Amino acid sequence: MPLDSSQKNYLVSLDKSHIHGKNILAKAGKQDIEKFFLPYISFFESMSGDLDDAVCALNHYKDFVREENPFKPQSKFEPTIIEEFVCHILRKEFGNHELSIGNVKAYSSLYFSYSGAQDFKNALELRVNEKDQDVGIYTEETLTTKNGVVHKIYVPMVCIECKTYLDKTMYEGTVATAAKVKNGNPHCLFFIVTETYEVFSAVEIALSQIDNIYILRKQRRKSSGSLNPIQRDVIQSMIDRIELQFTQARKPVDRMISERGFILE
Repeated sequence: MPLDSSQKNYLVSLDKSHIHGKNILAKAGKQDIEKFFLPYISFFESMSGDLDDAVCALNHYKDFVREENPFKPQSKFEPTIIEEFVCHILRKEFGNHELSIGNVKAYSSLYFSYSGAQDFKNALELRVNEKDQDVGIYTEETLTTKNGVVHKIYVPMVCIECKTYLDKTMYEGTVATAAKVKNGNPHCLFFIVTETYEVFSAVEIALSQIDNIYILRKQRRKSSGSLNPIQRDVIQSMIDRIELQFTQARKPVDRMISERGFILE
């Protein structure tokens, strides 16, 4: 059966950080979608507890969805579970820093557009390149041109792409995205969070602009007959690295010269 009106209203009331909940709402007219409603509610309510409780709830809900999911992979129903989980974990850990956390069109660059020489002189049009990010920790900035046009840009401190599994094609696409984001945000952390890893071992991740890939199940998808549960320590490692981003200040160049005689770590 489809969702009833009370279930729809409940999902409507959720803010946009409930990415998977909004996905269920978007599929409100689909047959059997209502069977996900109560398990989903239990899942996201459990995320208000400690990390152990949240990971346990994530594993339980992921198992349920894998068994009951009637949608094709192209529907992107299952991947939004990890997106919502990561978003809520980051909000709980870093929400006191007065930065926005959630899906974001992350700033990557600016450019100017004009149709002719007269426009070039008097009416240059400022445009903003952005890249959709599954989860970001970011701040909003405002740019105003000399002709009074206001542009809002979302500058990320952390960007995270979430995957159910990561293969070579997905990896290469994300590498290209990371390079564009870091073109405008060179100090931004860029992570991939994936359940399993399918990229060839010969691929040199360190040569890319990806800062790390967190493989939640610590396995390749085809490495054994069954999936490992999602591992708490992998998530904790990601949290710890982001915490370092908040607390680690770059030393002034003159101080590094006088203390060490070299500038880069």
